[in-house]
Amino acid sequence: MLAALCRGPNMGKTGDEKQSSTVSDSALIVSLRQHTQAELQDLLQQSEVHSIVVADADAARGGVAKTPYPVVLIDVDSLPLSQVLALLADLRRLAPRSDLIALLDEPNFETAVQLVRRGAIDIVCRATDDLRLLGPRVTSALRDAKQRADRSQMLRDYSILSEDLLYRLTDSGRKIGELKAQLNSGGRGSGSPASPTDDYVSVLLVEDDGWLTQSLSPLVSSSFSLSTVVSGGEALDRVSEKTFDLALIKETLPDLPSRTVIRSLQAQSPETLVMLYLPPSRGKPGRIDRLEGQRVTTLVSAFTSAKQLAERLAELQQAQVARRRERRYLAEFRSENYELLKRLADLRKRYRDVDSSQGRTK
Repeated sequence: MLAALCRGPNMGKTGDEKQSSTVSDSALIVSLRQHTQAELQDLLQQSEVHSIVVADADAARGGVAKTPYPVVLIDVDSLPLSQVLALLADLRRLAPRSDLIALLDEPNFETAVQLVRRGAIDIVCRATDDLRLLGPRVTSALRDAKQRADRSQMLRDYSILSEDLLYRLTDSGRKIGELKAQLNSGGRGSGSPASPTDDYVSVLLVEDDGWLTQSLSPLVSSSFSLSTVVSGGEALDRVSEKTFDLALIKETLPDLPSRTVIRSLQAQSPETLVMLYLPPSRGKPGRIDRLEGQRVTTLVSAFTSAKQLAERLAELQQAQVARRRERRYLAEFRSENYELLKRLADLRKRYRDVDSSQGRTK
């Protein structure tokens, strides 16, 4: 039983952390004994394996943290056992895919069990094992590590390529949609609507005095549909029934704080552009701010007349129309290329699952 344990079972590694795709082509030797360092280096050199030697546990940790060595050879009897066990645990965390091989001078069942539990994937006993087999063992581990690194890099390259391909396809879909819009509108330019509802903008006004509604209505075109409510609670009820493109909310409302209304509105209808306004009063100008989450952008710093707002609404209308067209073009592209996109998504998921499972069960 001890002989089998000393030869080392092929234990699975713990942890899902991925190492860098650029791995070292060297083995790391951890030993305080100079004769052991020379012996191991000579054995590895016979198999044309380059090796790096460190003489303490901290240097080993630093080396593995900086360079993903595929194989680490630890001369157990050159260090206190407690340091070796702590080192194994740290190396397993820092380099979950590395082969940690422990070297014992003499068979010791209890020590071997502790080493395996802390992360050693193989144990070599000088008194019972042929050390000449260590070179081929390390060579095989280096080759496997190189293949894993190449495969991981290929998957990353594939992922980047597929993202770029998807972007180019959707961008082409958008351009095709714009060309169709121009053709359907007699070639009047990309600003011409591709759908009868493209230029239509619904606006929700939340105010208790009707001042803005009365002032703004004569200044906007027929493509604007203005709906007015007199309280924050009524505004939230309307938003739950219908999606608005724009929402203009007075800073002071009779029932609810305007900020509370804005947060609730944004949660219910994230695509709605929300503006908070303070009307001019007693000769002092007000202001109009656009709110996007925690971000506040001032649209009109000195708000004195509804004409200022009407001018900004025309700009916001164009932005909203552009967003609506983008969403429609994307929806059309997805509908026309559903099977292709589904196959691409399924293939990417299969590659990720395979790569993840290989990382866990190497």
